[in-house]
Amino acid sequence: MTIRTTLPWLACFGVAVALSLLWFGSVPLFGDEIGYGYSATSWIARNSLSLVPAGPGRGEMAMGHPAMFFWLWALLIRVFGDTLATARILPTIAAGFGLLGTWRLGKELSGSDRVGIMAALGLLASPLVLAQAFRALPDTAHMAAIAWATVFYTRGRRFQAALLTVLATVFRQSGIILAAAFFLADLVHTRKAGRGQLVWLLPLAVPLLNGLMHLSVNGFFIFPQFIGDASPELPANWITERIRLFAGHLVGEDFRWFPVSAALAFCFHQAGRRPGLGFIAALSLPALLRPPTRLAVTTGFILLAGLLILVRKRPPRAAVTAQVLFIGMIVAFHVLIVGVGPDPCLNLFRYILGAYPPFMALLANSLQRAGKTVSAFIWILFCAASASCMLTVRHPWQPDATLAGLLEARAVRSAMTSVESPVYPDSRIGDYPTLGYVDEPQEAGRPDVINLVLLTADRRNILALLPEGYVFTGRETFSWVLGGLSVTAHEAHLR
Repeated sequence: MTIRTTLPWLACFGVAVALSLLWFGSVPLFGDEIGYGYSATSWIARNSLSLVPAGPGRGEMAMGHPAMFFWLWALLIRVFGDTLATARILPTIAAGFGLLGTWRLGKELSGSDRVGIMAALGLLASPLVLAQAFRALPDTAHMAAIAWATVFYTRGRRFQAALLTVLATVFRQSGIILAAAFFLADLVHTRKAGRGQLVWLLPLAVPLLNGLMHLSVNGFFIFPQFIGDASPELPANWITERIRLFAGHLVGEDFRWFPVSAALAFCFHQAGRRPGLGFIAALSLPALLRPPTRLAVTTGFILLAGLLILVRKRPPRAAVTAQVLFIGMIVAFHVLIVGVGPDPCLNLFRYILGAYPPFMALLANSLQRAGKTVSAFIWILFCAASASCMLTVRHPWQPDATLAGLLEARAVRSAMTSVESPVYPDSRIGDYPTLGYVDEPQEAGRPDVINLVLLTADRRNILALLPEGYVFTGRETFSWVLGGLSVTAHEAHLR
């Protein structure tokens, strides 16, 4: 291997390891990391590395998800011990592969290392990606597998792409949407279905085998929270609201509207001509509008650009078609899922994390025709603006979507470790027994004050750490005061 081929590996994994060691290593587990991630993992580790988590609570059943990620985490616990550092090993590896896969995808689409670097930097500068990349959940591994599956599809290596799509589906079952996108892209460009396309059926084995395993052990094929009647709590305009939520986040949030507008400018021009900066600025005018209107106008531009491509009868190559289809389909899936599931709160941005690598690669590739100087200027401006949202934007219902929420988690952890006599959360009390993921209160296991405290605080304070608050811990209360990015801890006292 030459320096040219090893440099991307060294850069991507170096960044992932550095971020994990220097910052994320001190961020506690909370939310779903505890609710079903750590709950399922610790149950597997305690029960002879069982292939199917089957504890008494929903979390200890992994909420019906495939358990490969949690099984690997449990294996690491058996080898290295049950520590926060152990919990970060798999996400760090996945983050490195995710960055590298996005780099390679940008390069495969354009033939240029420069575009690959742009795509990877855009991914790294995205608040959601950086906030989620090192969390002890399978989402980052799912994102990395999607990036590499798309790389191999772009190279024309269908079987390898199908295997990686299987892996993406193992980490998150929405990965099966990628197989559907690959199949449809092949169908659009070959205009026939042949035996070679049967390879895209392989990911179907994942939900089938997972369902059968859970059926034999836990008594359900699909976890009840994800299938059934539509929730009666859905408002009349739930479809448009969820389109704004997911599509608006991906296309317009964190200043992504800027490279999207620039990329659209190229679609409105004939091949070989470069749109002027004035045209790009005109397409950026939706930024002056309120977010819902901005999304509607930008969506109109996207549909018009797609129509022009069809009229010119010059469709993009299969790899581009597949990526566009996947992005649209995964957004549509998470918009519509509440129509067949009883849970109306499936509204977390990390559900569409897998769309980020192809989205960044497509944007970076679209901008390359502007020339090195202009495209570099646009991308640097975008990355700087997007990165600025990490500490300034916070979503109250999902504080883990940006670093601002994680900073509070880190501050609470530091404060609690400074207390001479730590208070251990008691899972037998409150409206959310064992932090909301079991149906009946269970005996408290080995207490971990660093990991368990934050979700309790979030649950009690409506998913927000208030300026002053307390954490319920059975008969005792842990008091703390948040000031800026620091927390002043007080000793525990009886309630």
